[in-house]
Order: sequence, then C-alpha cells, then structure tokens
Amino acid sequence: MSKKIISLEQDSDGGINPGTNLFEEPIWRIVFEDDDERVLGKSKMEEYISKSYNKTVYRFKRWKVSTLTSETYVYVIVFTDRTHEMVSPVQLRDIVYRGHSVRNEEKYNYIETELTAKGGLSPIFIPDVQESV
Repeated sequence: MSKKIISLEQDSDGGINPGTNLFEEPIWRIVFEDDDERVLGKSKMEEYISKSYNKTVYRFKRWKVSTLTSETYVYVIVFTDRTHEMVSPVQLRDIVYRGHSVRNEEKYNYIETELTAKGGLSPIFIPDVQESV
C-alpha cells in the first residue's frame, strides 16, 4: 500500500528530475504522512493521473483563477479521448495517490504504452497563456 500524501506542490521554477537526473520545469514536490519527501517529473505525474482515471492523459496544466477578492489554482487535465477534468490541488493530490496505489496492476500496462506513444496535435487546444476568470 502507498503512503498517504499530505502535500503536493508544483514548483514552476523547476528542478532536477530524480528519474532522469535532468533539469525539468515544472516539477512536483510530495510530502508523505511520515515526512518523507519525493520529487516527481511530468511523466510520473501523467502516469499516476492516467492510472487513477484509467485513461491516458494528453496534457495537464495548472491555471490561476482570479476574482476581484481572491485567487486560487486549479488543474485542468485533458485526456486523449477528448474528455477533460478540472480539479483542485487537494483533489489532484488524491488522484496522484490513487494512481500510485494501482501503478503495478497489469490492467494499467496499456497506459504506459499510450503515454510513450502520444504525440501530435492536442485533441483540445490549451493555450500557454494563463487567463483570469
């Protein structure tokens, strides 16, 4: 069983991906219930999100949502089947936990193949510019 994640933070400045030893931007810092810390790159995040939903992520991105009185972040996840989800950072933490918990189950082997093979044009265009609501 996987350890419970108590914190998942995106570091937009990037850092060294421990799986590849290459600089990657952004990276995600995870803190577990026993205060163990890990760093994940984009490919591991996509793998865990895909396995949590049982469908392949095409792209996911953090957006800042601003109102007149406050601002918050949400994550938009676009799947290769042209569906999408918008989740809070707390929901994303739980999604990554679920995906990590089932990562070695055989029924999810196809996801790793699809993640490796994905490419081309996005089924849904997500601009790189952050828009305020």
